[in-house]
Amino acid sequence: MVELNSFLVGWIACYRYAARRSELQRLDEWIRRKLRCYLLKPRRHGSSLFEFLRRLEVSASQAGGLGRQI
Repeated sequence: MVELNSFLVGWIACYRYAARRSELQRLDEWIRRKLRCYLLKPRRHGSSLFEFLRRLEVSASQAGGLGRQI
């Protein structure tokens, strides 16, 4: 993640004036979604998924529902 962060900071600093803000925002959203997927992959059991989602400040009812589905 450190390597990804340094790459993205440099890339955005270089292209922030050339690219439109909406394109950079979409890229940011995509990267965050992929990082969440990467972090969720090893959490296949309901209790570890529930705890992970609660640390991300997901409500207990939503986290519990997702934890029971898996």
